[in-house]
This record gives sequence, C-alpha cells and structure tokens, in this order.
Amino acid sequence: MQFGIWFVPFVCIAVGLVFASAFQTQRPQNSSPYLPSPLDTQVFGQTRWLAHSPVALKVVTLDRQKQKPVKSQVKIFVGSKTVFAGTTNDDGVVDAQFRAPSQAGTYDLKITVKSPVGS
Repeated sequence: MQFGIWFVPFVCIAVGLVFASAFQTQRPQNSSPYLPSPLDTQVFGQTRWLAHSPVALKVVTLDRQKQKPVKSQVKIFVGSKTVFAGTTNDDGVVDAQFRAPSQAGTYDLKITVKSPVGS
C-alpha cells in the first residue's frame, strides 16, 4: 500500500520531466525577442562636441557568444548626414574620425553596424 503512495508522485514527476524536455528541444533557438543580439557593439567617445571640432569615436564589435572580435561595416550619422563609413580591423575595432557640425545645436547620433553575426 505504501508502494502505491510513493509510486504515483514519482511517475507524475518523471512524465512531467519527459514532456518538459520534449518541449524544450522543439523550441527554436533565439525565438524570444528578449534575447540579446549575437553582435555586441560598444562605442567609446565624447557625448558633447564643440562646433566644427574634430571628433573621434572608437567602435568595437564582438561575437557575444564566442567572445571574439568580428569584422564589421560601420556607418556613423549625425542628423541625416553620413560622417563616417568604414570597416573594423581584425580586432573588431575602428577609430572613426570626423568633424562635428559647424552649427551649434543638438543632433541625433546614429551608428549602424553590419557583420556576419548580425546587425
């Protein structure tokens, strides 16, 4: 009689684990929009610039899963103007240099990166 009391919960747990593992293997990888991109992009530089002064930004691209540098194409836009286009080196780094806009004001900075592991 005691055998039946312990046996039923054990079977329920075992069946539950089998179903859970079956559903786990059927779920496609990166199916969640909450998972981070495999491309890790880091930007280093100033947040404020003097009008028409030289600006330098360092852009670093890494494969997030392998923790290795990724060769990437980088474009930098200030407002609607493309101020830099280039490719990272073998270390996944590009030193972008350009001039700040000659008119003082607030501008949107947009950096786009394209690589074999993502954008």
